[in-house]
Amino acid sequence: QGVKIVGASAGHRHSVFLDAFGGVYTCGDGSGGALGHGNLDKQDVPVKVMYFVENNIHIMQISAGVDISMAVSTTGEVYAWGNTKNGVIGLNTDKTFVSIPHKVTVTSSCGSEIKAVDVECGYVHSVIVAVDGSLHMCGVVDTDEEDTAGQGLSDESKIRPVQVPDFNIWHRVPEPREEKTTVKWKKYGKYELK
Repeated sequence: QGVKIVGASAGHRHSVFLDAFGGVYTCGDGSGGALGHGNLDKQDVPVKVMYFVENNIHIMQISAGVDISMAVSTTGEVYAWGNTKNGVIGLNTDKTFVSIPHKVTVTSSCGSEIKAVDVECGYVHSVIVAVDGSLHMCGVVDTDEEDTAGQGLSDESKIRPVQVPDFNIWHRVPEPREEKTTVKWKKYGKYELK
């Protein structure tokens, strides 16, 4: 009671809520540890994720997916919990799930650790937006082989977040447009010829 909720995200079988002071609450099905309470129990009402309280971590962004949850702290750190199959939350672990939040390391293309501003959880992957606008993918999205040829995202993103090449949300370039060639007609009196 008296908690001001400023953000919410609905996953497949659970929901995540963010309060005005950076606290995180979860409720729903605890399958795969998606609630972050250290167990697999179902919660009918939102319950505060104590990991963040105990470690004095304040959250500014949340996202829920299919049995996964992610959050970004006010200092730009990414935390994830839930199903870890195929690296869906960016944790390199042998466990099939983690039931409390774990820090996800996001690195730039030059290998240095980078801060994040946003996270989004999906069905078989998640996306992290870094402060420099770079996009980092975790997990695997099934696409045509032609779509991922040469990008190297599929295998590497099962282990850790991988930067999507040649994409930055802050520096958009105009989309390529089809060049239209116009045929010029030459007038010869009342006749026009190509």
